[in-house]
Amino acid sequence: MEYKVKVFLNTEFEVEASSMEEAEAVAWPQVYENAIEHGFEIEVEEMDKDLRDKFNYYFEIVYNALKKKNYIDFIEIMNNPDLKYGLYYITRCYHIGYSFAEYGLCNMVMLMNGSNSKYLNYHDLQKIGIDRKEYEQCFCEFKKVGIPIVTVSVQEKKNEFAGEFGWLSPTGVFTPSPFGTHEQTASEITEKKHLATDFRLWIRKQKKEEQIFMSLYRDFLIHEKGYCLIHNPSSNGGYIVTNHKKLTKAQNEFLFGYFMDLGYALKAERFIEK
Repeated sequence: MEYKVKVFLNTEFEVEASSMEEAEAVAWPQVYENAIEHGFEIEVEEMDKDLRDKFNYYFEIVYNALKKKNYIDFIEIMNNPDLKYGLYYITRCYHIGYSFAEYGLCNMVMLMNGSNSKYLNYHDLQKIGIDRKEYEQCFCEFKKVGIPIVTVSVQEKKNEFAGEFGWLSPTGVFTPSPFGTHEQTASEITEKKHLATDFRLWIRKQKKEEQIFMSLYRDFLIHEKGYCLIHNPSSNGGYIVTNHKKLTKAQNEFLFGYFMDLGYALKAERFIEK
């Protein structure tokens, strides 16, 4: 492939090289010995520059997303699906990995350089440095077949209920309850567990003690019987755990496995008993 090398002050000459990295190496000896010391740089202009710009676009959108923060929100990816291709190229060319996390209703992906790494922003990526050989390999693939087919390999779930909303008893028994059915399911649990009498007594106790009155089955399970509910009132894909009493060992163990199976390691860590 031919490259046109433009050296400061519009001086140009052409070199033959198989990659941008090689073109730069060939050009350096032809530049003044102290060029770098004075801040001059080499600009390599390829004959197929338009295609290179299209490829670099996938890197740039990730760089821009990480210039002021160290995560990319799922909403950003929904608004610009090209980000998932950018993340694919970034992880390949920087030899790094990624992790998913959830804060409240916010789902996000973070780049990591090892399992114990901090979450990386744009400046951290520049310190690591891009692997030019891998970059050129990705570019060659891009020229031949276009953007990659990004797939997610799903490991066999250890928790068959991971991802479902539902009720979790103090003994760690999970009862699925899809969005919009939590009260109905709470009523069914109350009936199945023969807790109807306890429910009526709980209602009477509240009236007698003039407490803030709660009359829903869901309130009964959470406040009186120690259940917790995995749900999301906004139905936007996040997960919230609502409980009133301290979670039991069985509940903590279930919730840890539940969120680990979903890939939410940070959220899972909240349910490790100290």
